[in-house]
Amino acid sequence: MLESGKVDGWQLAGICEYPLEKTSNPISRIWQRWFAHPKRVAREINRLVSNNQCDLVHITDQEQGHLMPRNCPVPGIITVHDLFHLFPEHLRFSDEVIAVGDTKPGIVRRRDLQKLKAGINRANHLLCNSKHTLEAAEQHFPTVPASRVPLGIESANITQIITNQSNLIYPTSVIC
Repeated sequence: MLESGKVDGWQLAGICEYPLEKTSNPISRIWQRWFAHPKRVAREINRLVSNNQCDLVHITDQEQGHLMPRNCPVPGIITVHDLFHLFPEHLRFSDEVIAVGDTKPGIVRRRDLQKLKAGINRANHLLCNSKHTLEAAEQHFPTVPASRVPLGIESANITQIITNQSNLIYPTSVIC
């Protein structure tokens, strides 16, 4: 949306993608995720801010929350789609108990989850895509303001709609 100029007063200053280098070395992958890429993101934010090109940082998924820099020079928001990975639970349905999320992650994933939670706590605001996610965010991150912004599409951008056998409507082609 920002690239297209459809949001008045805002423009996309930059994107800092995670490098998709394939490596079989788990230490290299951890180094990239926990140290190298967060440092790269912080440098890019500082560069854009120093050039007066950045007013807001948006991390588009909670699984990248660790990228929210400490002492970020501009406000930062994180879109939160779900929190079951960070806060797994057991749900009971009749006689059945279902684990939602990994209730016993390994040592590396536990450390990763700590980093994600710390990064989410550094955000100035959380954008949650559902009422349930908003309630979970308010429970687990009470010091970070949060809002619900449902995911959706603009019906004017749907070029064709089909109906399947159960009468659910799905867009087959969307122009954004």
